[in-house]
Amino acid sequence: KDVDNIFNVDILFYNRGIYMIKRIIFDIDGTLLDTNRDFIKTYSEFAKNVNLNVSAKDIYDIIDKYDKLDKKISKNDFLNLINERLNINLSLDDFNNFFNIYSHTATLLNDNTANILKDLSNNYEIVALSNWYVDQQKERLKTCDILKYFSEVYGYENAGMKPKKETFDVACDGLDYSEVLMIGDSIRVDIEIPSKLGMKVIYFNPSKEDSEYDIISSLDELID
Repeated sequence: KDVDNIFNVDILFYNRGIYMIKRIIFDIDGTLLDTNRDFIKTYSEFAKNVNLNVSAKDIYDIIDKYDKLDKKISKNDFLNLINERLNINLSLDDFNNFFNIYSHTATLLNDNTANILKDLSNNYEIVALSNWYVDQQKERLKTCDILKYFSEVYGYENAGMKPKKETFDVACDGLDYSEVLMIGDSIRVDIEIPSKLGMKVIYFNPSKEDSEYDIISSLDELID
């Protein structure tokens, strides 16, 4: 009888949401994939056929500034922004070629990522949320053979830009905030707003700097 009572209480807690995480949202760049390395590799390949007087860092800095604007921008507008800021004249074909190379360039930050995601996907729905273009991010996740673990990939086109509340609402897909866990490497972009909304958050921080948020320095810690 005591065992039955304990079991019934356990089920009651479950129904009330004590065991509440149903969906895990992963940031992509800097959390799953080594974006800095991938961008440099992409630029090196791209620059073989295009004469540029700017460095990979010049372009990467523009992208970083765009990411901090927290607003949507089309590929055409993005190309115009790069040309204007760097005083260059890339064509749309050039830009599409750059995007194509980047789409197939993906380096996992952790060699064990596939096993970690496979393990987590047995118990949780896993989705990805990025400020970059969805088609490219899907290709990059496919390139390193982990796309199959994600039920959805959200980005610029279908969710907007982090850290807007509406973007996280899309990624929650109707679930209560308390049922969703967000994992990312930027406190400003990935962590602050979800935490305020009531989501569980984990700050991916390999440098292990002090933080008020739960921290992991390696994705392997997620299994524990």
